[in-house]
Amino acid sequence: MAMICVYCGHKSTDVTSSRPRSGSSGVWRRRQCGSCKRSFTTDEVARNITKVIQNDTRAHSANLSMSRLTISIWKSFQHDPDQGSIVAGDLAQTVISALTPATTVTPQEVAETTYQTIRRYDESAGMAYALQHHLLTSVKRRGRPSLASPGASRDEHAAVKPTSPYQSHQTYRDTFRAPDESAR
Repeated sequence: MAMICVYCGHKSTDVTSSRPRSGSSGVWRRRQCGSCKRSFTTDEVARNITKVIQNDTRAHSANLSMSRLTISIWKSFQHDPDQGSIVAGDLAQTVISALTPATTVTPQEVAETTYQTIRRYDESAGMAYALQHHLLTSVKRRGRPSLASPGASRDEHAAVKPTSPYQSHQTYRDTFRAPDESAR
């Protein structure tokens, strides 16, 4: 497949310089149009297709979508939408790079990897992402929230899964009530 000139649309360009990208499978190329003689640069990356396999009764798979992942990450930055719009694409690329060695992944693996990536960057955004994707099983008074174990089914956690960090936990008084007070 020939590269089309970005200036005049001519169907033939020549590669004048080419270098491999450090740290990735991409190639940087300097090209020159055969018609208008103008030069432009391309950054070419091999595209690996990772399939997301749905776990339901019918066999269904879809390609891992960079745009869907970027939007999902951006939504987790509700506390700072400007920062989210700046970093969502980079975080999505990090997630895809982490998942790319596998040819198939489950939605749970995508969600877990995305959560871990976002959490390393911004703890609040990671918590928002975990809540959006039902990764939390309970919210404890101290420490970090418990995450659903990858091997556990969703039904096991359905009773304790919060929709908000404030809705499923007991009050301090209820948690530490003495046994004789509960009989009242």
